Amino acid sequence: MYTLLLHANNTVTATNVTGVKIIQNSASNTVQFLSPAVDDEGNDLTDAVMQLEYIYPVSKEYGVKYLMPSSVNYKTNYELQYLLPMDISMTKEAGDIRFVVTFMKLMETDGEPQLKEYVNKHLEGIIPVTEGSKWQTYIPDDLLLPLDQRILKLEAQQALLVGLAGKLETKQPADVILNNDRIKLINDKKEHLGEGLDVHDLTPIIGNDVVGADLDGTIDGVTHLDPLVEE
Repeated sequence: MYTLLLHANNTVTATNVTGVKIIQNSASNTVQFLSPAVDDEGNDLTDAVMQLEYIYPVSKEYGVKYLMPSSVNYKTNYELQYLLPMDISMTKEAGDIRFVVTFMKLMETDGEPQLKEYVNKHLEGIIPVTEGSKWQTYIPDDLLLPLDQRILKLEAQQALLVGLAGKLETKQPADVILNNDRIKLINDKKEHLGEGLDVHDLTPIIGNDVVGADLDGTIDGVTHLDPLVEE
């Protein structure tokens, strides 16, 4: 992990300079800032907010972020740890991102809470961002980071669900029609679903349910007047 030490005398030192590269447009990069809990003037920084002001290397665009400590007991002499995810918004330009750090505290002014500068700004530091395309060209698919693999898996599952939903939609009945003496179900695209039911097959079923079976065997709907055939 790329590490920046914020010393008690307000100077900045980078470590892991040669061992860690921050690659453009990579979700795996994180920069950690380590600071002592007490500065040279005796100020307690444990509950302070770290204000990070930075300038992009190409456009010279200004940005600012506010970080709370991820740990207040990280290691001896550098108890406070602040983590900065180097996402796409931070690495959109290759080159050296220049920054200054100010520790702030929430103080009350005229009954209103406000962030106030607590100590002097640290001397300027840099976060180097390596151009991504020169690296990513040589990375085969099977070496994708686990996070990349999970994202791709989720995207594939989403595509599968969308396709399945489309298939289910085409199989969903939306209406009933009579077509060539057959009762058929259709979907919202007017496509026929299944073979349907012949109305001639349905007639005796309805007749039996409504008026009972014809005693003479002739389906005419008049069961109570049908004579019984004597043998």
